[in-house]
Amino acid sequence: MWEAMNSQAFGELDRRRKELATCFLNFPNADSQLVQNQDKIKAFIILVHSELESYFEGVAAGIKSKFKQEATMRGGLENLPVAFFLFPTKAPEITSEYDWTRRGSKVLKEFETYLAKRNNGIKEKDVLTMLLPLGISHQDIGITLLNTLNDYGEKRCSFAHTGRSAHARWILDRDNEDLMSSQLISMIGSLDQKIMSQHIGLVV
Repeated sequence: MWEAMNSQAFGELDRRRKELATCFLNFPNADSQLVQNQDKIKAFIILVHSELESYFEGVAAGIKSKFKQEATMRGGLENLPVAFFLFPTKAPEITSEYDWTRRGSKVLKEFETYLAKRNNGIKEKDVLTMLLPLGISHQDIGITLLNTLNDYGEKRCSFAHTGRSAHARWILDRDNEDLMSSQLISMIGSLDQKIMSQHIGLVV
């Protein structure tokens, strides 16, 4: 049971991973090598990846909305946290975008577009692009979590974008994949607690 300081979004992520494990990993581990069970394991990995991606996007969107509301209450988007202005955008228009309000508006819009349309997964570059502008540091995220997300993202890509013949060399083990996904969720749970402690009142 996770502590109350975890977000609702994390609770849903944890619940969904268990639900997917029950649905797709419902065979003896000794039968993992059977073709139909290999397909089930791959489906499990792909769907867990989708839940992970949705979690990170949802948390980032929640913090962004909180920042926007707080900045507006303080007088305008020029009051967004400094870290938020580090989000990569197109080159500013010299004639107008040194105005911090306009710059804040542009950064906010492009960040929203990134979350809605341009984010491509859960690898290090994806997670850092979503979280660093929100003031969540490399140290908060941790190199172990980033490396594990990279590995999981690579594995998902191997199955999601090719047919069975292209990854016939992979023999996946049910217990290993269940354990790996569980450990990944646990690491994200620790990060989630840090995020919630930094953003009191955040609802995601």
